[in-house]
Amino acid sequence: KVLEGDFYAGDIPKIYDVKSEVMGLAAFDGDKMVGKFDGQESLYLQMIQGIDNISNISIPYSKDEAYFTVLSVKKGRQPKCKVNLYGGVPYIDIALKLEADILSIQVNEALETVEKVKILEQDAEKFIKRGVEKFLKKTTDMNVDVVGFGKFEKEKYLLWDNWMKVKWLQKYRDSKFNVSVDVRIRRPGLMLKNVPPMYSEQGAKR
Repeated sequence: KVLEGDFYAGDIPKIYDVKSEVMGLAAFDGDKMVGKFDGQESLYLQMIQGIDNISNISIPYSKDEAYFTVLSVKKGRQPKCKVNLYGGVPYIDIALKLEADILSIQVNEALETVEKVKILEQDAEKFIKRGVEKFLKKTTDMNVDVVGFGKFEKEKYLLWDNWMKVKWLQKYRDSKFNVSVDVRIRRPGLMLKNVPPMYSEQGAKR
């Protein structure tokens, strides 16, 4: 499935004449580009860094992933990041607390009850957790600490020379991540619309 954030600048499908595009990020080693991140991955970076931004995310419905729920997601609390070096390997804990409003639902059923909202929250948590883990794995494959986890380890060293001896980027590629995501849908009553699925004649007969 292709979602709205799964594009890089230059690859975005367009039906308008504006030539400029802003989507994703690029990673550099000095003046050499070593990789790039699409729009969805850039969103996960903002979540980890605690940038106070509101983004719309399409979440697959767990009972039928052909259907999506669109959530307006923003930071609930400042994310917590903890870094520890064990045997030269960085172990990084990330805890995200997010708030969301329902914008639209594709499935043709009421999902505004407490029980159904809980299902949507769990769907969102699994989807975002999986996306964040995939994004972090990509940073280690590139060996680029775009999030800036090194600053949490750097705070433990009083002298610059001692920090330089750590050789953080050489260790970062072996990092182990523990990601937790907590999503709370605040006011399901603010849902803008319920979008029923559309069928062809053959699909309607099934």
